Amino acid sequence: PLEFVQPLKDQDILSQSPCTLTVETNGIPKPTVKWFFNDQEIKNTPKTKLEWKQNTHTLTLPKAELTDEGVYKVVMKNSEGDITSQAKLNVHTPPVISALPAKIDAVQGQQVIIPCKVSGHPKSEITFLKDKKDVTTLEDKSRFRIEQDDKTGDVRLIITDVKEDNQGKYTIRSKNPAQTVEQQTTLNVTAPLSFIDKLQDTD
Repeated sequence: PLEFVQPLKDQDILSQSPCTLTVETNGIPKPTVKWFFNDQEIKNTPKTKLEWKQNTHTLTLPKAELTDEGVYKVVMKNSEGDITSQAKLNVHTPPVISALPAKIDAVQGQQVIIPCKVSGHPKSEITFLKDKKDVTTLEDKSRFRIEQDDKTGDVRLIITDVKEDNQGKYTIRSKNPAQTVEQQTTLNVTAPLSFIDKLQDTD
């Protein structure tokens, strides 16, 4: 009977990297083989090379792209029956941080926003660091909020009632399975002029 000596295996790869999906079978008579991507049959092309050597069948993607992410399936048939093996291919792209201002000026007591854009696949885990400390662990963490829009890639750190001691270097860290990247900005906080000790009437 037909059987897989080596079935398809799930794979995680970087975008633009080569990828080979391999199955090995036993079975007489020689089976017919069909490959499918998301249930659409795959034909032998320069972009998807199908090869068969003895009992080993391979599908090679010379340069995998995001559009190649999905479920791959191989179906083998002979007079004894048919067997199927499938696996998921995950294609990752490293995160890229953009549109982060090099410097942000704020006034004490107001709300300040540190904005940027983050791309990459799959979605990144975002961390903001203040002087190398995660803002969600600071004593005044209740005044810090991170917003992330999955559709646009917009990311914002919002600080309410900003204080003078909030000024300093802020690092945004973006992490996904492909890579971890960081970028920095500086927050300057100014306080309005005020009298600590006012003049008193004197005789």
